[in-house]
Amino acid sequence: MAETTPFRYRAFLSYSHRDTSWGKWLHAGLEGFHIDKDLVGRHTPVGVVPKTLRPIFRDREDFSAGHSLNEQTEDALQSSQFVVVICSPNSARSQYVNEEIRRFKELGRGGSVIPIIVDGEPGDPVRECFPPALRFKIGPDGKLTDEHEEPIAADARPQGDGKDVARLKVVAGLLGLGFDDIVRRAERARRRRLRNWVAALALLVVIFAGLAVYAETERRRAIETLNAATQTSNNRIYDLAVRFRTQMGVPAALVKDILGRTQKLQDQLTASGQTSSDLQQSRASALAETSLTLSDIGDRDGAFAATDRARQILEGLLAKNPRNTGWQLDLSTDYMRMGDLLFGMGERDNALANYEKARAMNESLVAADEKNEKFQDNLAVSYIKIGELLGNEGKLDDALAAFLKSTTIREALVDRDKLNADWWRNLGASYERVGMVLGTQGKLDDALAAFKKRVEIAQALSDQVPGNTEYLRDLSVGENQIGAVYLAQSKFDDALAEFQKALAVRQKLAASDKDNLRWLLDVAVTDNEIGRLQLVAEKFDDALASYRQALAIEQKLVAQDKNNPDWLNRLYNTQLSIGLVQARQDALDDAKKSFLDSLTIAEAQIKAHPQDPQWQDDLQHGIRLFGILSNSYALDRKFDQALDVAEQSIRLAPGKVWLQSNRANALMFLGRTDEARTIYLQYRGQQNVKDQKSWEKFVLDDFAEFRTEGLTSPLMDEIEKQFNGGG
Repeated sequence: MAETTPFRYRAFLSYSHRDTSWGKWLHAGLEGFHIDKDLVGRHTPVGVVPKTLRPIFRDREDFSAGHSLNEQTEDALQSSQFVVVICSPNSARSQYVNEEIRRFKELGRGGSVIPIIVDGEPGDPVRECFPPALRFKIGPDGKLTDEHEEPIAADARPQGDGKDVARLKVVAGLLGLGFDDIVRRAERARRRRLRNWVAALALLVVIFAGLAVYAETERRRAIETLNAATQTSNNRIYDLAVRFRTQMGVPAALVKDILGRTQKLQDQLTASGQTSSDLQQSRASALAETSLTLSDIGDRDGAFAATDRARQILEGLLAKNPRNTGWQLDLSTDYMRMGDLLFGMGERDNALANYEKARAMNESLVAADEKNEKFQDNLAVSYIKIGELLGNEGKLDDALAAFLKSTTIREALVDRDKLNADWWRNLGASYERVGMVLGTQGKLDDALAAFKKRVEIAQALSDQVPGNTEYLRDLSVGENQIGAVYLAQSKFDDALAEFQKALAVRQKLAASDKDNLRWLLDVAVTDNEIGRLQLVAEKFDDALASYRQALAIEQKLVAQDKNNPDWLNRLYNTQLSIGLVQARQDALDDAKKSFLDSLTIAEAQIKAHPQDPQWQDDLQHGIRLFGILSNSYALDRKFDQALDVAEQSIRLAPGKVWLQSNRANALMFLGRTDEARTIYLQYRGQQNVKDQKSWEKFVLDDFAEFRTEGLTSPLMDEIEKQFNGGG
């Protein structure tokens, strides 16, 4: 049993000033940790378990310019039972962090140093995260020796323990308790809090129902009191529902159930004539929140119905009082949500009309009250929506202009209130949109800078509110986008590291609520990105595995909503990618099946949405890949299969002349040279000079590829001669 020493601090927190956000997070997490009553007073190897871990010393000064410790730091080190080191490439390079560790070891407390990794990689020559004083033993003279130590660290990185588990490991070390003991109690406490919240919601619903019954029996006498009480109770229920929707581990189905019950009670009150403008507005807000929840769990039709009902209520209220700015603000938000749903259904013109309604209403509100932050923010959102639609249609300059307008508004809001988490999160979203357009325009360095700003904001918010699902998802989105830029720059290792960070966050979110289809889709998106990277790096087996993981998720999603164009488009592209990998592996029959499965989806969607240019483009891309498969069969001496693929390609895209090259090639090697010659010369003679050159290039490129594989024929010589001006 360790002798109890009256230390002033439980721990000294050592970190680089560049990792201040991590220092704040860990300091708050340790000082705020609740120690179970049944643990307090227990004897452990580090002493008696206290009631609290407070105080934890956190040095707030920037010591980057100095090498020695000041008196305050020296005193704090001597007065601390432990040193907790936040390990990153920043701290590994910090002479001050290194000196704090060395000095603590010199005091004879080397066994009380607890490292926690937040970034970097132990042993990596470029991204080493352990300072030298952690990696090497100290000699009798207080100087570091050449003898290595192997520090055992908690790992807060997404690919490691994750932030929550790493924090609990540090707590266990500070208390001298087993990690499992701490984790079990933490999980028990989390479940207890969840039960308390659910019980509170259930109580509010019961109160709400009781008020409704009371109103039915005492309607005339109590209607004013009822409306006031109903409004208060309703607001509390929906505030809690909103909070639940962003908390990891709270199923979306539970939020949906709570919202559904209270909505029915509101409908009963309205039907009985017990309504007011405030209650109607509250009802519209409830429907809006219901729409968001239903969207999260993939119920698009339910979300659309809820949004449309909210719109009708708000338009009815404004017909009676058109100057109510609060209702105008709610209606503009509802127009944007309606636009989102229509956009997802492929109805772009109707979506744009709703976005423009919202923009016009928001500009009117801002013109009337320029200082109103909510009006400014909603105007920024409407620019975002319009920019997204324009970008999707390929109007990149117009989209970028809209996104930059939103960024300007949001930067001003953050400058006005730097403590407002919503303003910061919204600014991050604007940076993301700007980065997406810049990336599409090929301005990769500018895009990377924008995405890094987005990640920096998301990380800071997530550090402040651990477990907030929206902040975590924002972080994963930014990491995914940074990975995509690195991939475009052929920085494969950097790209893979970012994708893996994003995947770890997304898998954690998806596991926390299996009913949330948006989070499940996010996992598939990152699986696809990793597959694309592995395909480019020619790691075909790995790429196929990644794509198939994405395919399994997308098939599950489409099974739940067979008419969702976004999910179908993702399934279509993943099937194409699988076919491409199989073709590169020379598994041609498997590739043919994958391509045909994909093209079947596109054909059906074009019939359902004949005016949608996206599906037209996607189908043409798929047919091009499928048509190239014909040459792959030819190179494999499977000329009958080559002809079959060529014929199917032409059926799918009869207007694409270059596909005739595949048919002619297959006929030539099947010995049907007269038919092949007719096709070669026919399409040469039917086109203008420009197209004729393109046709000749297709044919001659094919022949060049065939010759490298040992395929030749007299007809090839004849056609080449004629195309080169000799006949």
